[in-house]
Amino acid sequence: MKQMFNEIKHKWYLEKLNLITNTLNKINPSCVLLCYNADADGLIAAVFISKFLKYINSRANIIEKPVFNFQYDFNWLNSVQQQVNPDAIICVDLPIIQETDIVNRVSKKSALIIYDHHLILNFEKDKLSNNAIYINSRDINLNIPASYFSASLLFNINNFKHSYIPFVAIGLVGDNSLDDFPWVRRNVERFIKLDRNQSIWDSELGTYTSLLNAYFRANPQLDKSDIVCKMIDLMEKYYVNEVLSKLEKMYNLRQMLKKVDKDAITNIENIKKIINSSKSKLICKVLNVSTFSVGIIATRLAIEFPSFIFCIGFKYKDKIQFELRTNNSNNYNLIILLKLQRKFFKPITSGGHPKAAGALINVKDKSKFCESLSKSLVLYEGGESNDYKG
Repeated sequence: MKQMFNEIKHKWYLEKLNLITNTLNKINPSCVLLCYNADADGLIAAVFISKFLKYINSRANIIEKPVFNFQYDFNWLNSVQQQVNPDAIICVDLPIIQETDIVNRVSKKSALIIYDHHLILNFEKDKLSNNAIYINSRDINLNIPASYFSASLLFNINNFKHSYIPFVAIGLVGDNSLDDFPWVRRNVERFIKLDRNQSIWDSELGTYTSLLNAYFRANPQLDKSDIVCKMIDLMEKYYVNEVLSKLEKMYNLRQMLKKVDKDAITNIENIKKIINSSKSKLICKVLNVSTFSVGIIATRLAIEFPSFIFCIGFKYKDKIQFELRTNNSNNYNLIILLKLQRKFFKPITSGGHPKAAGALINVKDKSKFCESLSKSLVLYEGGESNDYKG
């Protein structure tokens, strides 16, 4: 176990782990608002953060708040803070730093700790309050998913069990990053068999990840949750297969996954009908979906049509969340594309990763968004991306 998490030996990384540990030890929070991205990576990160907090203060009241991509304006955070009055707010796997004014406002009343690994396009670092701790692995040109970083925190205080490794792996699979962490991949096979000739998503580990993702995707109205608390209790008693089996029955996860898949398959077939007649390599469409399945839809289309960029939207109240995907085999970088878009139109938020990104807009700006993204693709293909320094 001594080698665990030694894949990241960067001095910066170790300093940040110690910074969070020392800060929370000093605060010794009795009430924490834990906000996490509503997906497998964010969920696993929240589990490890919660265990870390309980180690510091076993009586700490941890209020979990899953956050969907279409809530990335963070306008809701101030009212939630007023309701629960936490000593600390911890945000993991969330690009909240783009909303500098909100960050500064809430950090006046609560200690604020942020860990993220998204590429951020709109961040005014010089305006950030000293009361907020912001850590992003992209600062050292590394993509370290929140699940891995949070598990590192637990390991840093000697409170990590070998049986937790499959849960780290689930988080990494959720961010398509398992192969970037060979120690985790090797050791997870002590618990779950993996076949190198098989897609990770077709493995048992992939199924576990899909089930946890479905908990959120099938419930886009989800505001409060207790799944973090339930997972922590189960992890102390059972190995990963039994934990997921019990969670599956507890939350009816298998049915949720079927619901999401059905929604995705129907819409994929409809989009395929317009691809062959499209003159552009950009497919930008807002779908009428009952689940938050647009990321799955865009991902599956990008796999099948590797030369295209898919930008698939989900309408929630007065907002539209677009999920952008493109195939790993092409030369498109979605972060560059979104940065170029800002010459014509600025979304509420945008960013993510080179092959999987997102953007949030107001419903009234749908046409502006799609047209400006199309213009930015023309600039990109014309060579203007060569000027990108991000």
